[in-house]
Amino acid sequence: MLELHDERVDTDTPWFMLKEDTLSLWRSQALNKRTQEKINVLATLATDKLAYEFTALNVSQLCSYTDVLLICHGSSSRQVQAIASHIRESMKKECEAHPFGMEGMRGGQWIVIDYGDVIVHVFHQPVREYYDLEGNWADAIRGKLVQDKDSAHIEWPDEEPKQT
Repeated sequence: MLELHDERVDTDTPWFMLKEDTLSLWRSQALNKRTQEKINVLATLATDKLAYEFTALNVSQLCSYTDVLLICHGSSSRQVQAIASHIRESMKKECEAHPFGMEGMRGGQWIVIDYGDVIVHVFHQPVREYYDLEGNWADAIRGKLVQDKDSAHIEWPDEEPKQT
């Protein structure tokens, strides 16, 4: 059950009957919690296949089509394909989450997996350097990957995204 931290929200009221300002609050809290859980699962799956230089970019205030970009790379096209396949298959099996789209699997140079609020970019290292997504999203907040023995998660700084 979603926990709401605002007295304006009556948890017994169905979401479709909430007032607009309360509905915005409800949506943002639901999205943040769900998105963070998804990010942590995706981080763990990518690191299972030894993805390098995992970066999370919060672009929620900078674009309208997603909230977070997850970027990592492999040292060969086979490793890139293995990372992407592992993510797709594990998300289907363990989380019953199917991507909206997946591109680039055949070439293995840059694979994009779209989960709506989170888009995963798995690059071959030279391709990642060439396209420099982190540089293109310089105003985004960068999350830090923290790895435990069996899992990984993203820690975000306490600042808000820069608005342009």
